[in-house]
Amino acid sequence: MLSINVFCECRDRKGVQTMNQVGKSVLLVAGVAALLSTLIAAGPAMASVAALVNQVGYDTKAPKVVRVQSDTELGGAAGTLAVSDPGGKTDFSGALESSGPLWGKFYWKGDFTALETSGRYSIRVSVGGQTDTSFPFIIEPNILFRATGDLAVKFFSIQRCGTTVPGWHGLCHMDDCKRLDGTHGDHTGGWHDAGDYGKFPAGFHPPATFALLYAYEERADEWDAPAYDTRFPNGVPDIIDEAIWGLDFERKCVAADGHVFARTVRHKSGSSFVAPEVDTDNKIGTSDDRTIEDDPAPNGRGVLVAGSLAKLWWLSKNRLHGVAPRDEDIALAERIWDYYWSIGPSGHPYGDGMAQVFSAMELY
Repeated sequence: MLSINVFCECRDRKGVQTMNQVGKSVLLVAGVAALLSTLIAAGPAMASVAALVNQVGYDTKAPKVVRVQSDTELGGAAGTLAVSDPGGKTDFSGALESSGPLWGKFYWKGDFTALETSGRYSIRVSVGGQTDTSFPFIIEPNILFRATGDLAVKFFSIQRCGTTVPGWHGLCHMDDCKRLDGTHGDHTGGWHDAGDYGKFPAGFHPPATFALLYAYEERADEWDAPAYDTRFPNGVPDIIDEAIWGLDFERKCVAADGHVFARTVRHKSGSSFVAPEVDTDNKIGTSDDRTIEDDPAPNGRGVLVAGSLAKLWWLSKNRLHGVAPRDEDIALAERIWDYYWSIGPSGHPYGDGMAQVFSAMELY
């Protein structure tokens, strides 16, 4: 599983905006870059402290953390936690440790990883004389994968660009894109950004593709089940179909010298709050054709495209049925790597650390 530390913005029941720290939430994407995080919120009792739990649930053998949030420091006091079942029986008790301030709030952390009995629970916390009880949550084997895995893949399929997504949008952006030299190239496909229709090979796109492939490899036996080959029934897990969709676009973004373009840019005037199918006219050569462009600095995440190409090639040879390995992908991955190696400092490839390390491992 791919685990990340994220933050989500939510509102408590009085409408007061809070920034709640999420513990180890599971993203089976991408991601990512994207990425789908679990919902964290304060418990039902409106107190000066709030118990924050993972409402999706906790896997029986996985780490389990509760966070406590307060508007005041409460003297940095330590606290206690008690995990109880619906009958009120305390199944686990432990200590809370101060985590200090963050974004105008103060936090404590409690660990109840040792509780591995499946069931429904809530947590009562006490810090500096203040108490709160969390929303109920469940502990079950494999709960995070079952609850979030397929939803994450569905999110990607809805974000598809350059195609019709039934029930969501029509055929869109078939005129992507003008190239830097003024010619027109085929840069259709890929995924829209979460809040707009841009596509960002220098942003979310390469990490999202890699995350999908990584998530499949980590739990391949489960993803290979027929239940996860429903949106595009073809004998290939939907998560791999989605990764291939993303990687098909990223291949188009690789320049002749091996660098990866940064983004698409919208030229149409007027509101961008329109349906994808009318954001451009889908006709190549008109004024609203989007442009594929570079940032002033090279795309630091471009080297991760090499990692995804290598990983898909390896999975196709060793695991996947129905996906033929493309030897040309290895040649393309090496061309990308060579470019970023040539501009990197002190014997390292150019790019952010994640992109460097994962790509090096996959190419090896």
